[in-house]
Amino acid sequence: MITPTNKQLDALKKVVNIGIGKAASKLNELLGSHIEMEAPSIIVFDPEKPGEEFTDMDSSKLASVQRGFYGSFSGSSVLVFPSESAVKLVAALTDEKPGTEGLDKLKVDTLNEVGNILINSFMGTINNLLSTHIDFLLPNYIEGNFIDLLKHPD
Repeated sequence: MITPTNKQLDALKKVVNIGIGKAASKLNELLGSHIEMEAPSIIVFDPEKPGEEFTDMDSSKLASVQRGFYGSFSGSSVLVFPSESAVKLVAALTDEKPGTEGLDKLKVDTLNEVGNILINSFMGTINNLLSTHIDFLLPNYIEGNFIDLLKHPD
């Protein structure tokens, strides 16, 4: 595994922050309300042993949308929400109340679509900045703790 230098990680963080800003703008448009998104963490790990470095991570339930990509470079983009926040977002977008029958199916469909929009916006920004091209796999909704999410690359 090649470990990036601090300078490379700093450059990546700057590119990622630009992409997150564009994605947050798209989510603001969807909801018609101001949304704050946290700057992401960049974590480097051995893909052959995902999760071994993160045994001390919070084990709470998370909701995620993952989209694999390939082309000039390949990998997986993952949008992660605390499960409670995911339910609130779906309720805000669909006018359904939490606990409503059928909300689970609606949650998966809605979050896949939100993830699709946000990840495309984010990765499109990176593509434009780097003058590259990538293609995407379909979005994949996954729930679990942090280590579970790492073990399910798209």
